[in-house]
Amino acid sequence: MAGLTQAMGARHLVVIPSFWRDDKTAELIEPPQLTAEQWRDLSTGMERLGRQVRERFGLDIVVHPHADTHIDGEENVARFLDSTDSDVVNLCLDTGHYAYCGGDSVKLIETYGERIGYLHLKQVDPEILADVVKNEVPFGPAVQRGVMCEPPNGIPALEPVLTAAQKLNVDLFAIVEQDMYPCPPDKPFPIAQRTRRFLRSCGA
Repeated sequence: MAGLTQAMGARHLVVIPSFWRDDKTAELIEPPQLTAEQWRDLSTGMERLGRQVRERFGLDIVVHPHADTHIDGEENVARFLDSTDSDVVNLCLDTGHYAYCGGDSVKLIETYGERIGYLHLKQVDPEILADVVKNEVPFGPAVQRGVMCEPPNGIPALEPVLTAAQKLNVDLFAIVEQDMYPCPPDKPFPIAQRTRRFLRSCGA
């Protein structure tokens, strides 16, 4: 994957942590909470990966906080960032996943702006999310219920996120996403067109 990413002229490799429960069945794969030793292993492992990817492929890794992984909401993301070397490990902030896990994207950008290397702009439906959390629904079925929604119908509000990111005054790559699988093949394009118009209205 890193070789292909390099060949395409990209500068970043997005790394998603391993899931602690099965994406479809909710079966536990790992304990939901890590011990102090496991946190050290996770942090040092990501640093080792970051160095190897840079040395071999000239790419920077950006770790993607993700639902149903150990690097998810505010507490765990802060712990991860505080325990890793900013020279080799930074963050891909997915605003939808971070909101899914209770995080505040604007606060994260304002607090750890120098660690944000990449953006995934996305929203989550708060009503569906509340039911997903209440009933401990794994991420795959949550997506099928429509937990990730078309902007501007969800959270977080993207205009403040864009404003906070622009204040960093750095060249920040961003992708606009909506997790929606499975879906009819003709459904995403009109959503992409509407979302582009919406983001333009936010100053993107």
